[in-house]
Amino acid sequence: MPGTKNGATRLVDTWTITPAGQQTVLGDLPLNAVLAPDGKHLLVSNGGAGIQSLQVISTSNHTLVQTIPYISPHSVFVGLAYSPDGKIAYASGGGENIVHTYTVSADGHLHEEAAISLQEHHLNNFPTGLSLSPDGKRLYVADNLAHTMAIVDTASKKVLKHVTIGLYPYTTLASKDGKLIYASNWGDATISVVSTKTNDEIASIPVGQHPTAMVLSPHDDYLYVAAANSDAISIIDTDEQREVGRISVSPRPHAPLSSSPQGLALSPNGKTLYVVDAGNNEVVVINLQGDKGQIQGRIPTAWYPTSVNVDAANSTLYVTNGKGIGAGPNDKRLYADPVRVKPPIVDAVSGYNNHYCNCAFNGFTGSMINGTLSTIEIPKAERLKLYTDQVSRNDGKPAAVLNERDANNPIPRPGGTSPIKHVIYVIKENRTYDQVLGDEKPANGDAQLTLFPQKITPNIHTLARRFGVFDNFYADAEVSADGHNWINSANANDYIEKMWPQNYSPGINGRHRPADFSGDNAIGLSPGGYIWDAAAEAHITYRDYGEFYQLHTKEPPHLLPAAQAASCKGPVAHTYLGEHIPPGQVLCFAPMQVTGEVVPRLLNHYDPRYKPFDLNFMDADRVKEWKREFAQFVAHNNLPQLELVWLPNDHTEGTRAGKLTPQAYVADNDYALGQMVDAVSHSKYWASTAIFVTEDDSQNGPDHVDAHRTESLVISPYTARRQVHVDHTLYDTAAMLRTIELILGLRPLSQYDANAVPMWRAFTSHANTTPYTVRREDISTTATNSRTAYGAAASERMDFSMEDNIPMDQLNQILWYAIKGIHTPYPGIRQASPVTAPDNDG
Repeated sequence: MPGTKNGATRLVDTWTITPAGQQTVLGDLPLNAVLAPDGKHLLVSNGGAGIQSLQVISTSNHTLVQTIPYISPHSVFVGLAYSPDGKIAYASGGGENIVHTYTVSADGHLHEEAAISLQEHHLNNFPTGLSLSPDGKRLYVADNLAHTMAIVDTASKKVLKHVTIGLYPYTTLASKDGKLIYASNWGDATISVVSTKTNDEIASIPVGQHPTAMVLSPHDDYLYVAAANSDAISIIDTDEQREVGRISVSPRPHAPLSSSPQGLALSPNGKTLYVVDAGNNEVVVINLQGDKGQIQGRIPTAWYPTSVNVDAANSTLYVTNGKGIGAGPNDKRLYADPVRVKPPIVDAVSGYNNHYCNCAFNGFTGSMINGTLSTIEIPKAERLKLYTDQVSRNDGKPAAVLNERDANNPIPRPGGTSPIKHVIYVIKENRTYDQVLGDEKPANGDAQLTLFPQKITPNIHTLARRFGVFDNFYADAEVSADGHNWINSANANDYIEKMWPQNYSPGINGRHRPADFSGDNAIGLSPGGYIWDAAAEAHITYRDYGEFYQLHTKEPPHLLPAAQAASCKGPVAHTYLGEHIPPGQVLCFAPMQVTGEVVPRLLNHYDPRYKPFDLNFMDADRVKEWKREFAQFVAHNNLPQLELVWLPNDHTEGTRAGKLTPQAYVADNDYALGQMVDAVSHSKYWASTAIFVTEDDSQNGPDHVDAHRTESLVISPYTARRQVHVDHTLYDTAAMLRTIELILGLRPLSQYDANAVPMWRAFTSHANTTPYTVRREDISTTATNSRTAYGAAASERMDFSMEDNIPMDQLNQILWYAIKGIHTPYPGIRQASPVTAPDNDG
């Protein structure tokens, strides 16, 4: 983690958190909490990718009194409710398609009883939020994947009806008289109104984008709805059944979308609304006056707050923070988390204990972060003013810091121009800094953690020494699902943040959530758009090679003589694992089409011959195709001003027999990058080009500074130096995006890139146009795994058809032992204070 000082924590996204109140450590990704009717206990649902759990917190001393773990495929997800008398509790089961039920003892402990099944026609309804009727006789459950609401008789535990409502319903809320049920439809920006008399939808009310949490005014005359993708609270007049007002929770007028309000609570008198902004790490305090509201102030929280409860009797707010204070390093061999079970017994041949282990989360970025609970005394006006000022300092940077650089620096201030006219943005897959550049001196690396050193990655190392080493650069994402959103939009919306852990959960089917995170489903799209949207709006030319689209064709590939490769209308493979390609021939794929149309601004801006993720396809062949188009652009003087290029093969395929070894995959990836730089630097466009390179995330290995730290490169005549330049400045994914935006004159996509310090320190005012010559690998890029390779049997059972569609932590272990040897202990969780890395952005 970048650093903790004087009670403030510097996050990997360069923002600071100073959480108010008392902090209690919770489990993996707390998403919701409810108070017991007597106010003595708080029930929390942890819905992360690792061990999900219910936790009971005593409100008298704020201590944890019970944890009920759920190991995948078992699940608890979002929905929580107590019966009116507090003797029964309910929790949604997410991918298990059930609602858990519990009896509650006098001391607040839960005792699990038979669950309520929501099964209907073998559908996976994926229950999320829920609520009870005022008398406790009916339970109303949002069936997120079925686009329905289940009405359950609590006495018999039987489903009475599945009511068709809007798309991807998030939660439900019963009116105080029990006559109406409201359902927030996450996917189509509406609130469904269901009559309990007919058990049918009687109205659909348009509201802001991504409606999630809801709360009713004391007399049910107004319904307040958190619209996460609109950075606003929608106000519904329940008599008129229409939205009559909207309160922006943005930190300032016209701020880019990304505040992401997700939780609501109302004071008993209905005059004060508390809103948690997950994106801004704050509670927004709003004074309500019917259909209007005015922000009174903001309270700082920990990272990514998700829910808020008001304990009026004790003048207290309870806030769950999904990401707590962050990850920290993941390089130590300690297993101190009391919720986790001991690591698996690793078999020397298979790689682990002959099945998809549900417990091995030894420092895996996607599941190692503990959430927290902030217990905050409701502030009076004077303290609220202090809190508000603190939030402003935490979330923003002064213009002097954002614009600090000489006038002749190639990175202009907003509205300026740059001598750099073309940007090539290269996205790779999943490596930490230490895994690749930990052996690079004199930077802050740990060579003991390096899996792919100079011998395997000669181009990355040579390019880093010539164009700059960034040893304090962090991926904003945890995994690829949110990573490709952060890479392209400096944000991941609330759907992505909550649903990717369900898909990434361990096991053959995980927690039964489909992967629809990279443009596959409109609900996952970032509210502020993507870099290609900004490029289109700025009327600059752009071209995409592999990012955010899937290709499909009904025709199988066929062989062609190598001399005729140029006649192939689709991707061309010179080496394709799994297909026998005779000498002198190539494998020609039929022309391919983009599936879906949820990213329309990429249509007609992608190369149909460029192969997206397919580990059978060499990165070297991807770059051959890229070079084919590049040569045409050079010949016609029309190189796009922005290119996005996905080089995914450093993901690897484990040690699956007959597939490339991990070292060969990474060497192929390295050589492909070197060829790109060679081609550009020997062209007429070199003097006006910058190549930005980074990983979408850093989930696939250990790092001694922070699990989010990753490799990055900025390659340009304006970053070339005679001596090795190590830049210790704290940078993140959003900072790289902001640098690209300033060069090309593009708008920021979220508050994260808008507030990011650009990577101007990497640049000089004078260009050194000496070309770069690609370095050949010192190892084979076509070496394959034998059947006796460490972890071969386990790798064979994994699905590598798409990125991260496997138990990632097991893959990490296989790579470690296959490369380091079985006698080198696998790094685990570090239970120490975060290491403080340099923070030079002012």
